[in-house]
Amino acid sequence: SEEEIYALKLIYREFGQGNTYDVEVYYRTEEIGLEALARTYIASPVESQCEKIILDNGGEAFQGMADSYPEGLYWVRILMNEDYFVVVKSYGGNKFMNSRRAHKFFENVWFD
Repeated sequence: SEEEIYALKLIYREFGQGNTYDVEVYYRTEEIGLEALARTYIASPVESQCEKIILDNGGEAFQGMADSYPEGLYWVRILMNEDYFVVVKSYGGNKFMNSRRAHKFFENVWFD
């Protein structure tokens, strides 16, 4: 069941425009690197490559645009620490995908 897959899953939907923000927290059950996780969870179209970024707190993350069913195109960021990895997604209409709103949301998700 879905409850066994995630350590935590949060979903926020904007009712006015229908944009969706997901935070999926997974337990790290095997030793896998951040880059390998990014290749798994960020299926970027050719014209939008996944990129490694340095966070304000000095940590590393990967982010990019992905394309999958049922979301369609969505922005995604992957974070990781010793115990967990986090997949943060934002999706909505075309105007949303071309705005900075997803990235502003990403900046508010971090590890303590």
